[in-house]
Amino acid sequence: MCIWESWKNGRTRAAALMKLGVPEHEAFTHGMSSKGPWVLSSSQAMHQALPVALLEERGLPSLLGIWKKLTAKNRTA
Repeated sequence: MCIWESWKNGRTRAAALMKLGVPEHEAFTHGMSSKGPWVLSSSQAMHQALPVALLEERGLPSLLGIWKKLTAKNRTA
């Protein structure tokens, strides 16, 4: 989400998505979309452009990893 919001303009978003390997048509439909980052995060194009490995490589924490750490500590059985 923070990467998506750093691309302020729709054309910038489309260009960045194309650089990350998304086909041109999908990049423009997603880049120019009025939908927010949470809605677009479930799309195949976003998963292709920004895989979990890339986000971890950039130092962004994984919500799933944090959740697993927190729930493992609270279990008593």
